[in-house]
Amino acid sequence: MPDPGPDPIAVAAVLVDGIDLVVLSLAGTDVPPSRARAVTARARRTGAVLVVTDGHWPTVDLHLDARVAGYRGLGAAGGRITGIDLTVEVRARGQQPRRADVAVTGQSGGVAWDAMHGDPSVLRAAL
Repeated sequence: MPDPGPDPIAVAAVLVDGIDLVVLSLAGTDVPPSRARAVTARARRTGAVLVVTDGHWPTVDLHLDARVAGYRGLGAAGGRITGIDLTVEVRARGQQPRRADVAVTGQSGGVAWDAMHGDPSVLRAAL
């Protein structure tokens, strides 16, 4: 593979040619639409999935935002964290945003996701 240099967008563009799932952190930056279109087209052409975190990537099909709203399991005397509460928002192209408060807890070696308030279909979009 050619050396794309230190630019993370260029690195992602090269990676989608040979990897099916590429996770790219933008470190809080915004990507110009022209660069995003080029990398997105390359990912579609190769059948790769590009997941972008911590920044803004224009013209995505699905945007998922989750914020920690609280922790579960901590008592007055301390204790273990047994789960977290998230406020989740899903925005799909051409649709109204959907929001839900979600409890994520450990359960017998797995993870349980339960909608507490809001649109429970957010969980289907998030998973």
